[in-house]
Amino acid sequence: MVEAWAKPRAMRDPLLTLQRSLRALERAPARAATAALPDARAQIIITFAFALTIATFDPKAPQALTPLFLFPLLSLRAARASGWALLGRLALLSPLALLYAAANPLYDAALIRWGGVTLRAGWLTGLSILLRFALTVSAALLLLTTRRFDEICAALDGLGLPRALTIQLRLLYRYLDLLLDEALRLTRARRLKAARLPLRLHARMLGGLLDRALSRGARVEQAMRLRGALALSPPRATRLRARDLRYLIGWGAFLLSARLCASSGL
Repeated sequence: MVEAWAKPRAMRDPLLTLQRSLRALERAPARAATAALPDARAQIIITFAFALTIATFDPKAPQALTPLFLFPLLSLRAARASGWALLGRLALLSPLALLYAAANPLYDAALIRWGGVTLRAGWLTGLSILLRFALTVSAALLLLTTRRFDEICAALDGLGLPRALTIQLRLLYRYLDLLLDEALRLTRARRLKAARLPLRLHARMLGGLLDRALSRGARVEQAMRLRGALALSPPRATRLRARDLRYLIGWGAFLLSARLCASSGL
């Protein structure tokens, strides 16, 4: 009876939703057509260049960003990933961008003429914010969908990022699931014992959550040491293939041409 009451509540738990999203993101590369993709280092370079190119566009010319949607669309097709899943994750991350874009016309009230219509500049900058958000976040999600986080960290190692930083990123990613699991246990226990708790007890709950997560993490570390899993060897340096170079040159030329066309007003 208790389990039947607790299960629907748990299904609506945002922590449970976040944990399932992270695990689904971890399983996504196994379903993607990774064999047809370029090297992870080339993907990271182009994704970073893509985000950097978007940042250089005029915020009052959102129409100039439309050709850049070619990159996520072709990347999605090459990976054979689910477009609906990508849209769902974009919608999950969009509320803050929507609020910021909606508030933009309130403090940018200058009147400008755009496409034969006179309107506030804030509407254009707000639309530009939404387009930039959709482009950059979709590119980052596609990278995470087609590559495991360990592969991304190994590629960052190959690009010269300090190894201490990539190890910290690995540990942060791995222990995030552990922290969410402990938080879910704590919230379920609270719901079974009482509907509401005084505000002063929430600080104790956070302290208990930190203590439980650290204790469980210490047990995981001890088990890893006993199995020799912490003896990390440096990654092997591999050369980029010809198709990786074609990928870099082709998308680099596309981004450069898109930026030059926007600058010239074409």
